[in-house]
Amino acid sequence: MMPIIIDYDTTHALLTTTTTSSNILLNLGNEFNEPNQSLLILRNLLTAIGSIVVGLGLVTFLTINFVVPAAADQLESDTKRLKPELWDEYQDKLEEGETMRDRPDLLQELGNIMKPFVMDSYDPGAAQNKKKKEEEE
Repeated sequence: MMPIIIDYDTTHALLTTTTTSSNILLNLGNEFNEPNQSLLILRNLLTAIGSIVVGLGLVTFLTINFVVPAAADQLESDTKRLKPELWDEYQDKLEEGETMRDRPDLLQELGNIMKPFVMDSYDPGAAQNKKKKEEEE
């Protein structure tokens, strides 16, 4: 068998043509396999919206199951300690079988009433300072 001798210019031109043709064919194949740019944006947007919805659901779950009961227990102990008659009054507002945990409206109302008393019990000057600031405004 006789060796084929090809000069450098011919070899270089042949390889360049082959490489360019391969790249064109590969690029044409990728256009059909990869999603359109607008579809990528839509996918990212839907992923972000889904993440926000899941995050809000998690925060809601944690608030309902852990924060509200802890706040209700703390408000109950503070109210019984500072204003037991007020606690009895709010217990009368509840229907049979209900607790303050079940009625966030009453919990918030009682919390607003008790806030100055609780603040005053922890720092006697806090409630007076707050009243002075409100009078100045």
